[in-house]
Amino acid sequence: MVASVEAIFLSTFVLITQNRMAARAQQRADLDLQISLLAEHEITRLLTLTVAIAERLGSPTAQDPEFAELAQDVAPEHMLDTMETLQRQTASDDATPQHRTAGDGPGQSPAPPGEG
Repeated sequence: MVASVEAIFLSTFVLITQNRMAARAQQRADLDLQISLLAEHEITRLLTLTVAIAERLGSPTAQDPEFAELAQDVAPEHMLDTMETLQRQTASDDATPQHRTAGDGPGQSPAPPGEG
C-alpha cells in the first residue's frame, strides 16, 4: 500500500517536471523563431541597401533577378499571426472527436450490412 502511494506521488512529480520542461522548451523555440524572423527582416533590409548602393555605383550585379526575390520583405508579425492561426486550427482539429466504427479505419472498408 505504501509503495503504491509512493509510486503515485513519484509519477505525479515526474509528470509535472516533464510538463514544465516542455513548456520551457516551447518558450525557447518561440523565442528562437522570433529572433530568426527578426534577423531575416534585418538581412532583407541590408540586401536592399546593398543593391541600392550597387545601382548607384553602376555595378552590373545590381541587375541580378535573384536580388529582387531575396529583397521581398517577410513581415515577422504577419508570419507569427499565420503560425498562431495554424496552431489554433490544428489544436481544434485534434480536440474534435472523430467517430469511427469498426471497419472505418485507414485501408479498411466498412463491413457490408448485416455483418459486423
